[in-house]
Amino acid sequence: MSHSNGRVRYTVDADGNELWFELPDNITLRCPGDFFVACMLLEAMVSDRNIRVAPDIGISSELSASLFELQPVYCLWNTKLKETKILADNISSIGAVHCGGVSTYSGGIDSSYTLARHLNDISHVVTLNTFEGREQPAEYQALIRRHSQVLAQLNVTLISITSNYRELTERLRISHQFQHGIILGALSLLLGFEKTFIPSGFNATLLYPWGSHPLTDPLWSGNGRNVIHDGPITRVAKTKYLAANPMLLNNIQVCWKHVIGNCGQCHKCLRTMGALHFFGMQSEALPALKDLNLLLTYDVKSEQSVPFVEELALLALNTGHEHIAKKLFRKIDRFWLTFHLQETIKALTGDTLRKAILKFRGQDWSTYRVRVDDKHPS
Repeated sequence: MSHSNGRVRYTVDADGNELWFELPDNITLRCPGDFFVACMLLEAMVSDRNIRVAPDIGISSELSASLFELQPVYCLWNTKLKETKILADNISSIGAVHCGGVSTYSGGIDSSYTLARHLNDISHVVTLNTFEGREQPAEYQALIRRHSQVLAQLNVTLISITSNYRELTERLRISHQFQHGIILGALSLLLGFEKTFIPSGFNATLLYPWGSHPLTDPLWSGNGRNVIHDGPITRVAKTKYLAANPMLLNNIQVCWKHVIGNCGQCHKCLRTMGALHFFGMQSEALPALKDLNLLLTYDVKSEQSVPFVEELALLALNTGHEHIAKKLFRKIDRFWLTFHLQETIKALTGDTLRKAILKFRGQDWSTYRVRVDDKHPS
């Protein structure tokens, strides 16, 4: 443990790799060892090894209880995984150490909605550089300063956590689509608030395997801590809700290209601008959408992107923009045609050809050792 400029860094040796996280030194932590174990869980499961914790590192019995329930689910999602044991000498039962509630916050629509909806319950929000900004630290720090100033006006304190866990897990070829849910759950153990809100990324009709999930997120609860998977409604409905909180609406950060500020051109910016336009809303953080045809530049490239295009198409249809809706629906149809063709090829030739095609197209996630939904042998 080391201190510098009002922050404290915890560091361990994780299977020969330096693993650390850092946060303000005025934040009382519940159990730092829980976070480190969570970072290495999927690597242990795919390697079929147990996790041995050094005697000088404490973990909580609540971590063990959560992993006992979570690991069978993870093994169903990915059949390459095996349940692992946590071998530790220093185990204690620890309840909540902070009253009130905390939520993760990036400035995106999901986290802004959760904060707006539960503003009376949330006293703190937490940001993590491994979700946004890990490769652009200067811009990320500017974003943190902006968020802190806005949130202070809402009497909400921002806790900025930085870590190198994603560099390690990416090097180990573990998909962040899987790992991120475990990290969010581990934050509830690390910080120990009575309530931890994890903003939902998908609506309740889309319950396929994903790191943060309404089935798995609550399993991180225990001993006076309640973990809530919040807001499983459509992204456009969340956008509309933010009209009641202009301060958060004007602070949204949705851009795929920029860490701070929104480009107004990438698919995430355009998607949000489209929803704002159809609702007759405006955010100071984004330019107004002056040409609806810009929405048609959105390419549907994955199953996960389908619901966001679909809900935007439905909104366009319901607000009298039938021509835009029809063209968006055609994009979805073309995606599914290609998708099912790939599934047919996989059934006929095995998974090797499909992986080669995806790698050729630059979809690097297909080469991960651990993906969130993998039921096929290597």
